[in-house]
Amino acid sequence: MNSSAGLEKSNSIIFLNYKVNKLADGKREVEYLDHVLRQGRLKKHFDIAGQEGDLEVAQLDKQNRVLSNMIIKNPLNKTLEFVDESKGFQTKTLDLGEALFSVRMQLHPDARTISIKHFSEDKMLIQTKIDQE
Repeated sequence: MNSSAGLEKSNSIIFLNYKVNKLADGKREVEYLDHVLRQGRLKKHFDIAGQEGDLEVAQLDKQNRVLSNMIIKNPLNKTLEFVDESKGFQTKTLDLGEALFSVRMQLHPDARTISIKHFSEDKMLIQTKIDQE
């Protein structure tokens, strides 16, 4: 079964929660918090182009082959929207030292691990084992 066919047949959604920290040397560390499996189907999502600082989340099979992947916008950059004193609309981007982020994916039936890496690098930040039995 190819990976897209597996996602089409899947009736499971996985919700994963992580914490990301910016270290003193500028590198990032990702910590797994928890995950929940639920029955259901996600609406189709649009693929977005990754940029420096974004994270790539991938579902891997038992041979570590990528079954599906998605881009998470840089969780350490938060954009705030607000109205200023003159009632004008403003945005401000904050560069955070740490942040919580969540991932929601249609779970591929052959997925055994979820990996997270920098979009622009091959070095894995974290792998999370998934037990679907």
